[in-house]
Amino acid sequence: MSEPIDILEDRLLHDEPGLLEVLLVDHSTQKNIFWATDSYLAEGEGYGWHDCITVSAITGKHGSIIMPRALKSRDEQQRRSRQMAEVFTPAWLVKKMNDVIDEEGSHAKDGLKDEFEPWQRYVLTMELEITCGEAPFLTSRYDSVTAEPIPVEERVGLLDRKLQRVNKFAIDAEWTRWALLALANVYGYEWQGDNLLLAREALLATFVEYHEHRFGCRPASETIRKAAEIIAWNVWQMDGLKAVVPASCHDEKRVDAGLFETIETITPCPGCAKDDVLAHNGQRCRLRRWLPSATDIPDYFECNYTDFITKKYKTYHKTKRLMRFDFVVGNPPFNELTEGTSDKTLYDKFMDEAYKVSSKVLLITPGRFLFNAGKTPKAWNEKMLADRHLKVLEYYPKSDTVFTDTDIKGGVVITYHDSTQDFGAIEIFIENPILNRILHKVLNKKFVSIDKEIYASEGYKFTKNLYIDHPELKTMTFMYKGKSGPLISKGHDYDITSNIFEKLDNIIFFEKKPNDEVEYIRVEGRKSNKRCVRWIRRAYVVSHENLGNYKMLFPKSNGNGLYGEALTLPLIAEPGEAHTQTYISIGRYNHREEAESGMKYIQTKFLRALLGILKVTQHNSIGVWKYVPLQDFSSSSDIDWSQSIESIDSQLYDKYGLSEEERNFIETHVKEMN
Repeated sequence: MSEPIDILEDRLLHDEPGLLEVLLVDHSTQKNIFWATDSYLAEGEGYGWHDCITVSAITGKHGSIIMPRALKSRDEQQRRSRQMAEVFTPAWLVKKMNDVIDEEGSHAKDGLKDEFEPWQRYVLTMELEITCGEAPFLTSRYDSVTAEPIPVEERVGLLDRKLQRVNKFAIDAEWTRWALLALANVYGYEWQGDNLLLAREALLATFVEYHEHRFGCRPASETIRKAAEIIAWNVWQMDGLKAVVPASCHDEKRVDAGLFETIETITPCPGCAKDDVLAHNGQRCRLRRWLPSATDIPDYFECNYTDFITKKYKTYHKTKRLMRFDFVVGNPPFNELTEGTSDKTLYDKFMDEAYKVSSKVLLITPGRFLFNAGKTPKAWNEKMLADRHLKVLEYYPKSDTVFTDTDIKGGVVITYHDSTQDFGAIEIFIENPILNRILHKVLNKKFVSIDKEIYASEGYKFTKNLYIDHPELKTMTFMYKGKSGPLISKGHDYDITSNIFEKLDNIIFFEKKPNDEVEYIRVEGRKSNKRCVRWIRRAYVVSHENLGNYKMLFPKSNGNGLYGEALTLPLIAEPGEAHTQTYISIGRYNHREEAESGMKYIQTKFLRALLGILKVTQHNSIGVWKYVPLQDFSSSSDIDWSQSIESIDSQLYDKYGLSEEERNFIETHVKEMN
């Protein structure tokens, strides 16, 4: 069982007969854990998504079928990263995060007598790794990214840290008792059956290896079997957002006898319908809470995972015990790949669910929400930024610093949530203290945001007149990117979408202004990924607030979100000129000179230093301009807009009282725009 990386099921079957059966048990369903992935369909019968994993399916000629992710082919790793949201945590980051747990001093106290020593309280601290995969936070036998084995004395997993204390402090006669208690106080849940088995095997191998390190031999078979039984209870298969066995929610069917025929009523799972974690009708997940006993074998009582969500008290041996974990840690799935549409975020939901089962939660997730950006709901972003129990421990603007070859716009962040402490609300997240000072100087200078003069890309709409004149548009089909669909998407009847020229060119949009008596306006947009202008009847476009003015048109997708990057310059649109959803529009100026001054402002390093605080992705929505101050672009402005961009930057630095250090920060961190 001490292979450096891969634990061979055939050897396990030979060395410890009956042990694989124990490791495959699912105590929630009273069956075996199941695959819950299509990765093994090519193996034939018994390897389907819903099929239970059997001993025969993973031994003999199939003995090498299950292996750690780091040993899988690169194509398979990338496929699972895309489809199953697998992004594995490197060992150096596991150490950094688990060190925080030690520093926070989360020592078990609930129901424990004062007779326990500090190291014993440490062992009895209940810790949970959510969506654990191969359980890198619990045991670090190897780096799950590089596949490098890690010597026992250098391991940093939560179980490793407990067993290191057992090896150091427990006398020989007490080793088994405290080693089993160490194992009994680490938990993890996982969706996929193969990962779950790998996690269980790794924990068992860790237990054996620490015995070998202490005594120079393997534990007795009965001790190994007891360790396996504890692991099979503590590391279980679960949908972490529903607290049930994966895919076990179901519609309820009721058949009633009618006067002439039977009536069938289908009722969907109430938890799925209402997004209520406590209302799902799937199979509730069972686990055990283990307690110190007078013998080597820990005492225990059984419970549901939902008991930790409701924070029930369980009375056992005349002692009331609050159902909660002392600490939760993990690297939850970031997104759910959704066929035919954009990905849905998952990490925000896992964060919310983790906070329900522990007062102390340490997670690594995408960092976009810190800038109120990305696809997480704005209300959720604002809730997190206002949460006084949440703090940022580490922010990595470039995700590949942490996750090799993975580009996560907005970077990744380690957050710590402790409902027992008041850290003060984050409100505005700025990692760099110099930039933080710059922003507060700007905010204190009678600040008015430029976002008051920015109009969303969806602002320009069609009128009902379009469908009065062209009712056929609602029934026509359109071939786009090899797929056929309705010309006008449902719910988007009046949207002047980014690909509208592809759909309606030469129908209502014309390359040249038609020579007739009808009034037309120009529309800026793109076709075949190239900027172009089309003409449309004025009666088909709503009277937008800045249609009759000069304005700047800025691509709503601009740059990559890197701090200080150069951006695509805006266009100046004339009065009577509209745009598709390719652009946002800035301003409603009476004179072209004002729009030209605005163009110069956008080119300044000063503006882009402030824009970069919230613009951490390619998206150029109104919200990312929140901290950019509005300027007077008229001839009476306090800024001389006739000067060079460099000179205008100097004037802005003076206006906001920036120090030499602050000016130098902007000059060295923000690129020039040509």
